[in-house]
Amino acid sequence: MSNSQGVASQTDARWRRLVFGGVLAVTFGLAALHYWQFLQDPRPRWNGIEHDRNGHYEFAQKMALALREADFPTFFSTLEKAKVWPPVHGLLAAAVLAVGGLDYRLAVLPSLAGWIMTVMFGFLLARKISGGCGNTAGIIAAVMILASPAHRIYGTDIMLESLGAGLTMMVLYLYVIAKQEPSIPAWRRLAVALTVLLFEKYNYWFLVVIALGIAEISWRRKEWNHITGSFRRVNWVQWWRGQLRQPFNYLFAAAALITTAIFIWKPASLHVGSRTISLYPPNNLVTLTYAIFFIRVILQWKRLKANDFRPSGSVLDRQTFSLGVGLLNQKQ
Repeated sequence: MSNSQGVASQTDARWRRLVFGGVLAVTFGLAALHYWQFLQDPRPRWNGIEHDRNGHYEFAQKMALALREADFPTFFSTLEKAKVWPPVHGLLAAAVLAVGGLDYRLAVLPSLAGWIMTVMFGFLLARKISGGCGNTAGIIAAVMILASPAHRIYGTDIMLESLGAGLTMMVLYLYVIAKQEPSIPAWRRLAVALTVLLFEKYNYWFLVVIALGIAEISWRRKEWNHITGSFRRVNWVQWWRGQLRQPFNYLFAAAALITTAIFIWKPASLHVGSRTISLYPPNNLVTLTYAIFFIRVILQWKRLKANDFRPSGSVLDRQTFSLGVGLLNQKQ
């Protein structure tokens, strides 16, 4: 690279940092103004008796009280109940309330942070996928998010949507980084962000995973066609025999069957001595079934990774490993 090209590259990098700093300054300024306006009249959203925000605030408040009183059994007991609504937002709100006091006006701060994240990663994502007009594209994206009434409303509410939107934009940005500058740390950061999004809001995670899955299949059509063709060469009898020797498969099957039966017949409770155990809905069993399945997948993953591409591995194992692990090291 010549000296003139190096100087131009440094100038461009400084300009990009300057533009991003300007966007951040405007975003934080508007966020502060919006929060100040909210503090002037925070009550209208609390006129209704039944609303999701009531449940979200109660969840965070219980954990905050437990933290302030060092009542860790209550804290973890409350956290364990985060089934329909995942716990990330509640944990952040509880942390704010535990430090700042039990004030619902403080509990909106995770949502305000989510609004800022949405703008920031919206700008970065648009700039990253654009060509020579990246800064312009990023500014347009940031302005559209800042101007959105829905984003502003959720930004000072005790709801999951604002932080969910911010995490979604972060995941999409990290995916673009991993595609354009592939490396194991880049894909690892994407995996961590996806996991946080899963525990923020399931449906946001599902939509992102479906979108990224379709993108990967479209991007790697040849690999997928090769894997699909390899299924015809798998010794399925041998594969099933191998599965029958795995204890976790029996645990998963038993948990899945019991959970399905409870969903079908909906038994109210089970009496064991003087205790009554609630059976429906089987949220804890669903969690247990998922945990067993997850452990089984991890064990299989480690086995495939250890075998790598040894001749003893089946065609299906080798192709699965090549898709799930080998692509992390593949350079575009």
